[in-house]
Amino acid sequence: MFTATLYNRTVTAATLPALKRKASTVANNRFNPLDVMTVTSGQHTATFYRHNIKAPNNTITRGEWR
Repeated sequence: MFTATLYNRTVTAATLPALKRKASTVANNRFNPLDVMTVTSGQHTATFYRHNIKAPNNTITRGEWR
């Protein structure tokens, strides 16, 4: 079981790809150039970042969680 904290919200999922998908749904509501997610699984903690590219014509290209 994976648990993530993102923008003061908690998201849980059984697998890491499912967690990333749910976190993307939360993060897409905000238009930040950088999204940060803290993932906890048991006693282990990891931080994932997603860099979003804002173009001059106000379009956003979403990055991948790394």
